[in-house]
Amino acid sequence: MDIKQLTFSYNLKIPFLAIDQLMIPKGKVTAIIGPNGSGKSTLLHLLAGLLKPTSGALLLDEQPLYIYTAKERAKKLAVVHQQNDVPMNYTVRKLVEMGRYPHRKGMMRFTTEDDRIVDDALRVTDLIDQQHQFMHQLSGGQRQRVWIALALAQQSEYILLDEPTTYLDMHHQFEILHVIEKMNRMENRTIVMVLHDLNQALQFSDEVIVMQGGKVVAKGNTEEILTETLIQRIFRIHVKSIQDSNCEKHFIHLKKKV
Repeated sequence: MDIKQLTFSYNLKIPFLAIDQLMIPKGKVTAIIGPNGSGKSTLLHLLAGLLKPTSGALLLDEQPLYIYTAKERAKKLAVVHQQNDVPMNYTVRKLVEMGRYPHRKGMMRFTTEDDRIVDDALRVTDLIDQQHQFMHQLSGGQRQRVWIALALAQQSEYILLDEPTTYLDMHHQFEILHVIEKMNRMENRTIVMVLHDLNQALQFSDEVIVMQGGKVVAKGNTEEILTETLIQRIFRIHVKSIQDSNCEKHFIHLKKKV
């Protein structure tokens, strides 16, 4: 996915987002981070085709995103929102099966291949044992995994997630992030997700996009870009970088304000 000279405005007199050039690398996990109001979710919604740029180009496979029909777009990218309307009378499997609809014609029945793809999506998200349960019987973390399984069943190359760990406790946050990591490593899906937690971005993303004031202020390898200096400048907090026994980098918060 490529962005060139893109602007977006909720109010035509005041540009909210302005990005000169941005490329989302294929086969990688990219985290979008930044302070509240920096344009993270707006950028993700533009990438998903849920918003249309005021000007500029947004390309998917070298073609403008907006020339694709909704069905064509669904074959190429899937979106998981931070809040989803849960159809309580659906079983897990029935909801995940909806991911196959972009690939079907008319009222054609499910094929053996459709069933195999749904089974694979349930397996990757560790939902095989819950597939016949109703959505209202699941925990918040399990429900979020169902939506991710639905996205997997679409067989889209790109999966976009808007704050996938919001409202979940710490255990379920890491449960979801490990599922996302698994579908990137096992399925070679390109993942783009908005995150608030800098340590989660460090641990689970290959690339990071840092936003401030509707602009991309830094982009690249996560460990190289996320430094104590950058975090102090963008988030106005002091942190210290440490390494754990596995040589993984983490930040600890030293004080609230600069």
